[in-house]
Amino acid sequence: MARAATAQPKFTRADADVRRRSLMAATARCLARDGFDGASVRRICDEAGVSAGLLRHYFDGKDDLVAQTYEGLAADFTRITHDVLQGAAGGAEERLRAFFEISFTAEFIDADVFLVWVAFWRQVRVDERIRRSHRQAYAAHRRDLENILGEVAEQNRFIANPRLAALSLTALMDGLWLEISLDATAFTSVEAAEICGNWLDSFTGRGFTGRFE
Repeated sequence: MARAATAQPKFTRADADVRRRSLMAATARCLARDGFDGASVRRICDEAGVSAGLLRHYFDGKDDLVAQTYEGLAADFTRITHDVLQGAAGGAEERLRAFFEISFTAEFIDADVFLVWVAFWRQVRVDERIRRSHRQAYAAHRRDLENILGEVAEQNRFIANPRLAALSLTALMDGLWLEISLDATAFTSVEAAEICGNWLDSFTGRGFTGRFE
């Protein structure tokens, strides 16, 4: 009687997703440490503990890997902020203030996270795919802000331009995020969220309500 063949493990889509995410996470770490030019295929593979052949199995080279890493991080950011801004819990202002608080937590202002985004921003200028992904991600984020600021205006019964308000708020938050990422001693995350809250008070016509001492 012939011996039954030993069953061989089959790779599933979940296995492939784990490998892809592992390579993308390694890419982000290399970008933070080495910058775009220093994040070579070899260094990324060493960081992930895989061969260059496996990388090429899942990605069409370094540029594709970097682009997909950016797209993944941008999608995660958009999903997190969308869930907070458009969630069912609380009124529009409550959700917006919750968004302010989340935006300045360690998850978003970690030094390595900052360096990864700096590397990506450089590529936005020279890589059409990343530039297109950047525009789409930020457009989706601004639409969420426009929607919730429109809700705030409607609930407070005043006329506003949600698009311009969203652009203004985005510029403020990006500036605060940049400053606190460069120098965490300049102000605290609580103060950053409070500054954004003061912007919201001005937007609604309540004026400055700061509690700085």
